[in-house]
Amino acid sequence: MKYLHEHYEEEKQKYQELTEEGAEAFISYYRDNFPDKYSILLKGDTQIEKVRQYSDYERFLIQSGYVGNCMLWWEQDNKWYTTDLTKAHKYTKAEIIDKISWGLRDEDKIWNASHIFNNTTQVCEGHSLNSKYTI
Repeated sequence: MKYLHEHYEEEKQKYQELTEEGAEAFISYYRDNFPDKYSILLKGDTQIEKVRQYSDYERFLIQSGYVGNCMLWWEQDNKWYTTDLTKAHKYTKAEIIDKISWGLRDEDKIWNASHIFNNTTQVCEGHSLNSKYTI
């Protein structure tokens, strides 16, 4: 989304130089001609404003979907996804704002980590069990 913002600002500057209506006319032009990019910019700006309301000490998680009933999280270093919260990346406020500014997919959801950890229950994953221990 940083690219989109840069592109948007460059195009707005060009348009302001070419027209008397300036920024307002450009926003209308951009909204009407590039609705998909415009909606991404608006969504990202709204998310950033929400994140800025949190303390600098807060951590955030990015959910990428579900596996069964388990939430799927972005893992450390953003290389994989995991349902294991101990392996999930806990983003700082600055990191999550940077992620948002580069653009997230529609299916990616940002969660306050405290809320997730306060609502987590312990479960046993059957695939990791050895059947020789059954009676």
